[in-house]
Amino acid sequence: MKQWQVLKTVFPPFITANFEFMDFQESETQLDYWLDERSYCSREDYKKAP
Repeated sequence: MKQWQVLKTVFPPFITANFEFMDFQESETQLDYWLDERSYCSREDYKKAP
C-alpha cells in the first residue's frame, strides 16, 4: 500500500485534500508526519490574477 493511501485512512479528508505528504519519522513512542500545504487559489484569486 502506498503512503498516500495510508494517510487517507489516518487523516481526515480535509487534510489529505489540502496538504501533501512530505516525510515521516518513527520512534519508539511516536510517529511524526511532515505535511506541506498545497497551493490553492479560490475563484476570486483567479479573477485577480493578471
